[in-house]
Amino acid sequence: MSSEKNHLINEAITYATACHAGQVRKGSCHPYILHPLETMLILFHMNADDNLLIAGVLHDIVEDTPATLEEICDRFGSDVASLVAFHTEDKSRGWTERKSAAIASLSGAGDREMMLILADKVSNLRSSISDYREIGEQFWDKFNARREQQNWYYMKMFDALKPMESHPAASPYYREMKDLLSHLFSGRS
Repeated sequence: MSSEKNHLINEAITYATACHAGQVRKGSCHPYILHPLETMLILFHMNADDNLLIAGVLHDIVEDTPATLEEICDRFGSDVASLVAFHTEDKSRGWTERKSAAIASLSGAGDREMMLILADKVSNLRSSISDYREIGEQFWDKFNARREQQNWYYMKMFDALKPMESHPAASPYYREMKDLLSHLFSGRS
């Protein structure tokens, strides 16, 4: 990794930390920044390129902070901005419409986009299982959708990410997603 790219990755971590300052994970007291950092780390273990690592730590920034895609493009380039845009949901739409669009977007997605989504989902599911173990069925109350809807969404997302099953670096995380889904939605968490 070049020192310039290393600098950009560090800048992205600093930027994400500043943008997410004061935010906590839904229904918990854990700093929100842990999720983007874990997403980036999962991508690192998938041998992601530098821009994909940067997109990993910035993936929720447009959705959940005042930051814009234009700012991301100016600071980190159009490739990173494009990856973040791919991941960003339109929060003006209803939950089912947003999630259906996210699932549909994967049908023509490339490996990098799928890796970003997979890393995000694995991180979310890990956190969900941890929270579920801590508070039980009350865990589901913190979401905008019921358990059944969450199950529908994650299973459809898992199906849409099927190309990752044969991706050399991403396949372990695809299998992990399957295991996490089984634990979370079977109530065996």
